[in-house]
Amino acid sequence: MRYVLDTDVIVSAMRSPTGASAALLLAALDGLFVMVANVPLVVEYEATCSLPEHQLAGGLSKTEVGIFLAEKLTAMNTANFFTERKNRADFEAFRKILTREGGQPPHMSDELPT
Repeated sequence: MRYVLDTDVIVSAMRSPTGASAALLLAALDGLFVMVANVPLVVEYEATCSLPEHQLAGGLSKTEVGIFLAEKLTAMNTANFFTERKNRADFEAFRKILTREGGQPPHMSDELPT
């Protein structure tokens, strides 16, 4: 199985090594499932985990946060997953979805700024 873990899971694991999020990451490191992520998500992991309040809560230095993230990234099979997924993509179906009639108008928070 392959999973994309939200940044909150990564931060929670860093802040509380005995919690459920940490247990989930340990399961990935033990090979029970494969974590996947793209580059922007990994950048988000790093930026969020590096915030002073998360470092303080986890009792980690900036160097230790880097080590924590590096260890979590070893459980990921990111490049292979996205390469395989791209090869199975149906871009014509994707285009049909994006250009279909109907649907709902965007909510105020979904609209592009003017």
